[in-house]
Amino acid sequence: MKRTFVFIMLMIPTLAAVSVQAQSVPGDASEKAKILGVERYQYNREAKVIEIELIGSDGQALDASMRLEFDTPEGLLVQYSGEKGPLTITWSPMLPNPKIRIEDPTSGIAVHRRFDPDNRVWLRETSERDGAEKLLSSRSRGFEIAMTTLDDALSNFGLNMHFSNLPTEAPTPPEKVGGCSQECPSACTGSWYRGAALAATASSCCYQATNNVNNRCTQAGCFCFGCCQILSCDSVCALGDYFCSCGVSGKGCGPDPFCDGDWPPQCI
Repeated sequence: MKRTFVFIMLMIPTLAAVSVQAQSVPGDASEKAKILGVERYQYNREAKVIEIELIGSDGQALDASMRLEFDTPEGLLVQYSGEKGPLTITWSPMLPNPKIRIEDPTSGIAVHRRFDPDNRVWLRETSERDGAEKLLSSRSRGFEIAMTTLDDALSNFGLNMHFSNLPTEAPTPPEKVGGCSQECPSACTGSWYRGAALAATASSCCYQATNNVNNRCTQAGCFCFGCCQILSCDSVCALGDYFCSCGVSGKGCGPDPFCDGDWPPQCI
C-alpha cells in the first residue's frame, strides 16, 4: 500500500510564528475532492513543513505523492507524482505579472501562461508549442488532484487570501448620503460595485471576488451589511477551471426613498 503525502514549505507571515513542535490535525476534503476519491486529509505540521496524507473513501491512502513549496523565486511550486508520472506546476499570482507554468517532464508537454490584467486575458508566455489540450486529456486526473489538494489545504489553514489577488481599481469613496439611524429603513437603491480576484481555482476565485464586492458595499454606507443584490460570477481561466481571473458585481443599499421628514423615525 502506497501512501499519499503533500509537503508544504511555508514562508509567509501567517505561519511564521507557528510552534516547532510536530502537530497532527485532520482536515476536511471538499466535495470536488471527494468526487476524485479523496475522503479526508491528515495534516502533519512541523514548523514550516506540512505533510498531508490523502485518505480515500475506503480509509486507505491514495497512490500518489505531491510536494508544495511556497516563496520560491517562481512563486508557489507544486511537484506532483502519480501513476502517469510527474507534473511540475509553478504559480505566481502577484500583479503586475501573474503567471503559471505546467510541465510534464516525461512527455515534454508544457503550458506557459501570463495574465494581462488590463485586457483580462491569459496569454502564452513563450512561443513554445502549447500543450494545454493534450495535458488536460492525458493528465487530467493528476492535475485535478494536485489543484484540489492545494485549494483544500489553503482553505483548511485559512490561507486562501494569501494566494488570491484583487486586481481592481482603488475602492470607491464611501457614499454617505446624509447618514442614517439604525431605525431608518433601507432599500436596494445604492450604487453598483465590482469585486475581483485572481486565484488558483474558479471556486476560490469567485468566493474571494464575492467577499470583495460585499466589503465594498458595506464600506459604501451604513444602510446594510454587504450587497443587497449580487450578480453571478464571471471567470476567465487559463486551464479548465484553474488559474482564474473572476469578477462579481453587487449593488449597495441606500436610504429608503420614502424616508423623509414625514417618516418616523427620521433619517439623520
